[in-house]
Amino acid sequence: MIPILRYQDLEQASRARRALRQLFLKLYPQGDVFAFLEYYYQNYPECFYLAMKSEQVLAYLAICPDTSAALAELKYDYYHLFSDYYQEHPAHLHINVDPSMQGQGLGSRLLDYAKKDLAKSLHAIVAKGEDNVHFYLKNGFQPVAVRKLQEKELIFLSNH
Repeated sequence: MIPILRYQDLEQASRARRALRQLFLKLYPQGDVFAFLEYYYQNYPECFYLAMKSEQVLAYLAICPDTSAALAELKYDYYHLFSDYYQEHPAHLHINVDPSMQGQGLGSRLLDYAKKDLAKSLHAIVAKGEDNVHFYLKNGFQPVAVRKLQEKELIFLSNH
């Protein structure tokens, strides 16, 4: 079984960052937006989970436990779009799994770890029609609201 570790518990954080960057570039080859992840592992290392095999990151789960408090730091418009829901659903997440590992339960295991560690309601904001909507529904998330940002419909999903 692939171990799941918290970023704060890693002895070799610099190696993990390099491996995480490799996974991120594999998932998003069109550009290096890796800097957005730095906010999470620098500010919330206790809420940043990695599924690692040897020195390869196969999946990650990044959580911001208090989205309202972080709004000034979060640079994407969609965070502000649902700010009226953050008191009831405070923690947002980002999860990615290496395509070669998808469909094997690794993402669900990461979510299970987070649910055990956080007594808060988790939420995710996803584009309507994307593949990840099914993943969240399968893992107990429910649609709370749908709003439009420019021409894209976004769904606010929560596990509570």
